[in-house]
Amino acid sequence: MPMSETMVYTMLQKDDRFVGAMFQIHEQMLAQGMHPHWVCYISTDDVEAATSLVRNAGGNVINEPFDVFTAGRMSVVADPTGATFGIWQAGEHIGAGLIHEPGSLGWNELYTTDTEAANTFYASVFGWDRSTHQVGPEAEDYHEFKLGDVNVAGMIQIKPHWGEVPPNWGSYFCVEDIETSFQKALDMGAHVVVPVMRETNISFCYMHDPQEVYFGLVQVLGQ
Repeated sequence: MPMSETMVYTMLQKDDRFVGAMFQIHEQMLAQGMHPHWVCYISTDDVEAATSLVRNAGGNVINEPFDVFTAGRMSVVADPTGATFGIWQAGEHIGAGLIHEPGSLGWNELYTTDTEAANTFYASVFGWDRSTHQVGPEAEDYHEFKLGDVNVAGMIQIKPHWGEVPPNWGSYFCVEDIETSFQKALDMGAHVVVPVMRETNISFCYMHDPQEVYFGLVQVLGQ
């Protein structure tokens, strides 16, 4: 989809349903320090109101609401810890048409330096509740954001041993066989951040591609 003389916006599909999109970062974005990454979007029925709540809750508005042709309306914002994300108000395009199935988005996760500040912010802006449980051999806290009875995202405190990791949102993509997909990613130049691990009813890993775009793979066990 041509956006201008120098920019093309590419929609990604699986089984004729939209699963994501991509475009090439232009020179101005590179000059501003932007690096290749996935962008997470949170839906709203009023992007102006949600963007105003971001500002009132201590977040930063990077791009004020604007129209994306007839597809919808969006803004780009950051929470008080610096994690950026998009807010999307659907028009003709609702967003992902396939989720939680192999080859599509399965889970979004926030990595933050302050879970309490982040929890207060997302509760204020989107009405999310939070539940916390312990995971891993060291029983570390894992937080899950909930909208009503539905789990919508996860949250983890950034650890000192991770190095210089800025607050950010990450995406996990569903696969049928994580060992096969993990090896395929390695063969195509991916770098391992977290090797394949098992937690309750899922197996997952975290990697970055040759352009250092970070992403996770997840397989729901027993399906």
